[in-house]
Amino acid sequence: MFMQATITVGCGEDRDCKPLSREEEAFATESAMRILSLHFGGVTILKGDGAWLDDNDTLIVEPCRHFLVMGDKVTPELVGQAAVSLRNLFNQSCVVVSISNSAITLV
Repeated sequence: MFMQATITVGCGEDRDCKPLSREEEAFATESAMRILSLHFGGVTILKGDGAWLDDNDTLIVEPCRHFLVMGDKVTPELVGQAAVSLRNLFNQSCVVVSISNSAITLV
């Protein structure tokens, strides 16, 4: 079955609120591209911004990356494994995973 999945990862700070350097972010992104390409045949990356509230209700805004994969190789199990790998690469507390099996047309 043809499925699509998105794994969204914060890349501004790590789980210890330490800023990721450009080198760390570039290494993690390239490693993520290799992992996702190996598992799913390719990946598309979109840059964005995400926000969350800290313990003092301060709004923290940081850059994020949306890693999109699609195809017959996309399964919830493989996406879950890939999400754990990306979470560890970017040293995050969590990542967001969205999986869709609705009809997708490639044009």
